[in-house]
Amino acid sequence: MTWLEEQPDFKDTCTVYLNRHFGLDPKNPKYQKLSSYFWELYSQENGSWRDQLLWCYVVDKFQAHPVHLNKKNWSNEGPISGTKGSNGFQRP
Repeated sequence: MTWLEEQPDFKDTCTVYLNRHFGLDPKNPKYQKLSSYFWELYSQENGSWRDQLLWCYVVDKFQAHPVHLNKKNWSNEGPISGTKGSNGFQRP
């Protein structure tokens, strides 16, 4: 958390999504930049962080917005559209 909080563009209000189902387009230039940046940081093992917190920061930094899926796109596993994680994620 210390590294994240030291970043001038970090917002502790970024949304952490429950990543139960998600799809990514590896040919999308925005995703390529976002994922390269994420893995560059994550692979350094700078501190001990959960990947969800770093992913939240990177998605916010690159202003990526998830596409909300619905049951028409998936099987009958239940609602999957825009579900936030635990309590909308609140830091301790």
